[in-house]
Amino acid sequence: MKRLVISTAIIIICIMTLPMIGGTLTIKSTNAHPPNWWSTFRHDSTHSGYSISTAPRTNQTLWNYTTGEDVLSSPAVVDGVVFVGSADGKVYALDAFDGSEVWNYTTGDVVFSSPAVVDGVVFVGSADGKVYALDAFDGSEVWNYTTVDAVFSSPAVAGGVVFVGSDDHKVYALDAFDGSLIWNYTTVDAVDSSPAVAGGVVFVGSDDHKVYALDAFDGSLIWSYTTGSYVDSSPAVAGGVVFVGSFDGKVYALDASDGSLVWSYTTGDVVFSSPAVAGGVVFVGSDDGKVYAFYTHPFTTVGGEISQARYIGSFVVPELVMIGIFGAIVMLVFVGIKRSKQTRLKPQ
Repeated sequence: MKRLVISTAIIIICIMTLPMIGGTLTIKSTNAHPPNWWSTFRHDSTHSGYSISTAPRTNQTLWNYTTGEDVLSSPAVVDGVVFVGSADGKVYALDAFDGSEVWNYTTGDVVFSSPAVVDGVVFVGSADGKVYALDAFDGSEVWNYTTVDAVFSSPAVAGGVVFVGSDDHKVYALDAFDGSLIWNYTTVDAVDSSPAVAGGVVFVGSDDHKVYALDAFDGSLIWSYTTGSYVDSSPAVAGGVVFVGSFDGKVYALDASDGSLVWSYTTGDVVFSSPAVAGGVVFVGSDDGKVYAFYTHPFTTVGGEISQARYIGSFVVPELVMIGIFGAIVMLVFVGIKRSKQTRLKPQ
């Protein structure tokens, strides 16, 4: 049976001074916001999980905000406002500097999906089966689109298109302006993984054990790769390689062009965590209690054959791991915790 992993631990990885790795629809993988903002899940549409912001050096709390239930959504931070969902069914906009509420919007069920903020609009999913577009200024509804089941996936927005998964087994492409359906692609099971978009291709996992690469223009299948179990981890794309975890306990590196295996590494438990990539290194957590670091590319032998993953090391934490660089803004980190609070940490 699939496990929903809920940890009371907060893991914050601060990556500093590392260099970035390198139809008619134009898909861009960069954000319009300054790179020190965190406007979407995993920072950008490629899910790098990397920010140039200076990270806090202590865990001193500047403020917290209490919602009505658990906070498993990851915050987006844009123009001095923190946007985050809660299991109380609401999407919140909070002042990034003092935690005061700017507005909230009530959906019909829990909001585990993480908001994406693009061009003054907040895009987010809800377990009520809907994808919402809200005005970032006042929280008023711009549009909503109804799928057939819960939306735990976090939207990615690129080229004026919103890409998101649903538990109805489908991946959706919606017009960001009016929410109209552009295309959908049907997998064999729930899509709780959040799409990454790079080079005109949408990369996403499914509970049918597969990682998919879909044409961003028309949703046609480019390739799929079968892992050993559910893929709720959200892919990160860097240097022509797709990095993703699976409930089979492995971290996979797949060639972005054809889905062939570049390398894989077996951890001690399921990999629900979504990788972050910076400076030629992949960072990812596992339910074995460890955070792992790998070089993005494997060693090669003299004959050109690929050897195993270039494992750098791991850090043991005392709880199950659900990690990511959840949000950063000028020496501040914003995280949600199971105790229903939104917390801001102060730099040294």
